[in-house]
Amino acid sequence: MSQSSRPYKMILVETDGDIVTVTINRPEKRNAMNHALIEELDHFFSKPPKKAGL
Repeated sequence: MSQSSRPYKMILVETDGDIVTVTINRPEKRNAMNHALIEELDHFFSKPPKKAGL
């Protein structure tokens, strides 16, 4: 598994072959959503990692 090169603060992004796993990483806030987290998710899902050959 490899991690994304963009350093997100509140999400973890891992890839394993064709599978991308996005994990909310705010344990101190029990993974509650806030505006900054929504912006990170929006940024990630608007430009997900590209796989060669797609």
